[in-house]
Amino acid sequence: MSPRRASTSPLSDVGLPPEHAESEAAVLGCALNEGRAFVVAVAAQLQPEDFYLDGHRVIFETMIRLADRGQPIDQWTVTADLQQHGHLSAVGGASALALLVEGGVLSIPENAPGYIAAIREARAKREGIALASSLTEHLRNGHRLSDLAGQTDALAAMLHGATACDPAPTITVRRRHRPDRVASARRADHARSRPRYVRRPSRRCAHRAP
Repeated sequence: MSPRRASTSPLSDVGLPPEHAESEAAVLGCALNEGRAFVVAVAAQLQPEDFYLDGHRVIFETMIRLADRGQPIDQWTVTADLQQHGHLSAVGGASALALLVEGGVLSIPENAPGYIAAIREARAKREGIALASSLTEHLRNGHRLSDLAGQTDALAAMLHGATACDPAPTITVRRRHRPDRVASARRADHARSRPRYVRRPSRRCAHRAP
């Protein structure tokens, strides 16, 4: 849907960096369907920089901006804000928002902690690869390990944080009732195809007295 961010790190030399675009789309789709309360809960666990795709990052930034202003969040308000700031074409246009909404219907808001964990893990892997590649490049250029103590400590801290058994984030969402669109459409088609019978009032024959 959206172009990837241009990389200035050695990541470009080791193939495609880790990403979880499906989880990103699931979070954004749920947010467009569930509204502001969901965005506020997710924003406590995710940052725009956690998103790999440019379009997803811009959309999430827009949602946070609307939430901070206390405005409602749905497909139309996000589209309008993106257009106002000149970012609508950068995220793929209004059709990209429509696809996220459609995908959000199939996603489960209660599973958001799993989506968030996948997004954060992918970002940690990208940063770990970038840092390790930077260390490798410095060592190849003749730097001593003592000169790179800060970077090695940062890499060790990142690995420790990625492997720590922290409890999954909890997001409480009051699910709004959304009718099944497919089932509703089928019921409507069935109702239109059924023949309509008009019940005529019965005529009672007048009996003459003998």
